[in-house]
Amino acid sequence: MADGIVVGDAAPERLERLLAAARDGRAESGRGRDLRATVHVQLAWAPTDAEAAAGALREWPMAGLRFPRGDIRSPFDVEHLVRGVSAGELAARMTVSADPGVHRARLQRLLDLGFDSLHVHNVTRDQRGWLAVFAREIRPNLQ
Repeated sequence: MADGIVVGDAAPERLERLLAAARDGRAESGRGRDLRATVHVQLAWAPTDAEAAAGALREWPMAGLRFPRGDIRSPFDVEHLVRGVSAGELAARMTVSADPGVHRARLQRLLDLGFDSLHVHNVTRDQRGWLAVFAREIRPNLQ
């Protein structure tokens, strides 16, 4: 009985199932299958691939953990848990690249799945650079 859904980025198959379930639930409520769908996407962009990977490891290493993080209660526990996270583990869970085309392709795939809007979070510190690249090379090419 919702007008929309907000979900975190995941494997395309899982996102398809979530969207279908939300639409089915809305239809069962008698309100039709149309609903607003937003996905929260974390990515790492920087001027070079190495800077993107290093920035993601420095600023957002928890994304590399492969288990639910809701029960972590202490910053000390977080610090201990993320020590073993590698750039490869992060890249397996989010797009890490200097190439705007790589990020555009990932975002377009989400729109193609049926999401109406994207909440994009660049996890590195170069927010001005990211916004300039997004505005110039990514957003105009999304459909």
